[in-house]
Amino acid sequence: MRLVCERDEELKEALRVQPEGMIHAEGASHLWDVLSGRLGGETKALLLDLKEVTFLSSAGIGMLVRLLSRVQQAGGSLAIYHCSSRVTQIVQVVGLAGILNMCSDEAEARERLRGLGVC
Repeated sequence: MRLVCERDEELKEALRVQPEGMIHAEGASHLWDVLSGRLGGETKALLLDLKEVTFLSSAGIGMLVRLLSRVQQAGGSLAIYHCSSRVTQIVQVVGLAGILNMCSDEAEARERLRGLGVC
């Protein structure tokens, strides 16, 4: 899985993450390994751009919930955006669209995090 992580220019306490490919057991494990150690301290929020994610398994959903829990422990939150119709459907079916702060685009995701008082 290809993964791009960089500090967000607008929300200084947020990390912008762009995974590519499938978030299944292996992809979820890789994403967790990369991101879990970066949370806390200066990073209190995650902006997850899922436009290049082609599949999200139950392991991927579980990892997103774990990431949410981790950022909440640091006093922050996360938002997902640019989800394909397939990923959107999966997140909605399991009832996590609101909890994962699913947004249509990056600007809306930033505003959601600001509204939560995260950044």
